[in-house]
Amino acid sequence: MRIVISCVTFETAMVTEPIEYYKADKAYLIHKALDKPFIDFLEKIKADLDEMGVPHEEIQEEIFRFPNIMKRLVHLIREEKEKNNIVYVNITSGPPMYSAAALLAALMEGGEPFNVGVQEFMVKSPELYDIFYKTDEETGKKTPVGTAVHVYPPFWFPEFDIKAPDPDLVKALNIWKKAKEGGAIMSASNIAKKLAAEGMIKKLYKTKKDEERGKVSQNAIMEYRRNYLEPWLAEKWMEKGKRGEYEMTEKGKNIAEIFG
Repeated sequence: MRIVISCVTFETAMVTEPIEYYKADKAYLIHKALDKPFIDFLEKIKADLDEMGVPHEEIQEEIFRFPNIMKRLVHLIREEKEKNNIVYVNITSGPPMYSAAALLAALMEGGEPFNVGVQEFMVKSPELYDIFYKTDEETGKKTPVGTAVHVYPPFWFPEFDIKAPDPDLVKALNIWKKAKEGGAIMSASNIAKKLAAEGMIKKLYKTKKDEERGKVSQNAIMEYRRNYLEPWLAEKWMEKGKRGEYEMTEKGKNIAEIFG
């Protein structure tokens, strides 16, 4: 099943459109809608999901307190993953505290975090002066303020052990990517040669004669598969296409771009 977890505050499209995009089998709506106007937004989303035919479950939680929302998300993602469900986590539909917890929880528990970009805003440019600017009663001068007038002291997030990807795996992945983009033959022996050129394969040829003929040893090919290809597949950076060829996934492309 495809599960989508979202937070409900003042947004509707940010919640419902990704649920529709992922063809969710079930949606979780985390909120703290105790009174208006929050209840209005929650009810609108529920009505939209009913119309879409998507079952949904409400979870009332302290979305502005990191320990509460983090604990809730960790248990929720873990519970759904144990059922072998795919769990998509919307990190943009709630307050910053929820967004931080949602991203961390998804990365720690094997969820699929996603961001939602706004294609069209409700508030147009001229209206920004009335909403985000403070007007001096005496002079009429408008001063930019934003949504917050005052804030609480900074909240320091607990440290979690989220490791960056292995540098050698990322380096090798970028070598594979450049070879693919350059139109190279993507055979195991050819990739092994490119990795060896960067010092990432210990011994490419078995004998001097094999080197002269360009015949890569079986050991080198196995080293490539064991040390790079298999970990890429395990990390879901790579997958087999319909024709049996290997292809980089969106996750792999993002890893190569960010950490390469």
